[in-house]
Amino acid sequence: MTIVVGFSASRQSQAPLNLAVQMAAASGHSIVAVAVVEDSGARAGDPFQKEFIGHLTERTETALRKVLDGMPGGAQVPAVVTPGPSTATGLLQVAADHDADAVVVGSSSSGLMGRLALGSVTDRIVHTARLPVAIAPRGYKLDPGRITRVTAGYGGAADESGLIPAAAVLTRKWSLPLRVVSFTVRPMAAFGASATPKSEQEMVDRWVEQTEKAVTAELAEVRTRIDVPDVEVVVGTGPDWSTAMDSVPWRPGEILALGSGAAGIVSQVFPGAAANRILRNSPVPVMLMPKA
Repeated sequence: MTIVVGFSASRQSQAPLNLAVQMAAASGHSIVAVAVVEDSGARAGDPFQKEFIGHLTERTETALRKVLDGMPGGAQVPAVVTPGPSTATGLLQVAADHDADAVVVGSSSSGLMGRLALGSVTDRIVHTARLPVAIAPRGYKLDPGRITRVTAGYGGAADESGLIPAAAVLTRKWSLPLRVVSFTVRPMAAFGASATPKSEQEMVDRWVEQTEKAVTAELAEVRTRIDVPDVEVVVGTGPDWSTAMDSVPWRPGEILALGSGAAGIVSQVFPGAAANRILRNSPVPVMLMPKA
């Protein structure tokens, strides 16, 4: 059982490695740290190209090893530097070679500190992977050392990935509590100029009640197949996604599991529109689960 984590030699960010260490502490999985040296092969046989790739590989190995050796237990983590036509292709190939249970990557450097953003590499991995992909927020720290809770994001009719049962299985394997969260974003302007603050709140309360009932019903169905302990159900509300997500309390070491949208390809990760908005506003790491 292996977690493959991507490392960027140019950015040398420790964030994805920190998340992988936390996941390994919870799951008991081993870690393989991977850096990909992009080599399109267009100049195959060119001695100068070969020399350049060799030099780049050596520098990348040194950078990766230095970061790992500075982390708790990092000296025992194998470092793999491999050529590939692209970073995404190379990383997923190593994951396939190791029959990995998950891939861990970092947020784009264009994202805000403590938040997530999909860059070109991460976006391609997310949309082509056939196994769970965990994304660490920019600047993510190792503290508290392990994953403390899994929160599954409930998507209602669009949640066709079987996320809740998959999250239930995951938390049983990792001996972690499970929470289910849903978000309702209702801009006040959408209620119309004639709406009063009281009627606006009544509409939001009605939506929250309907969502909680739907989640409870799905959990009851899951319990007919899987032994699921008591699960906390929360609903975040707000006029925008950021406010809705911040209205929900988050623990240090928590990870948010999201499922593929209704348009997702079977057995692939394919976040829908709502999942993308949640991902961009999440204050905790996100794990995207492939569609069942």
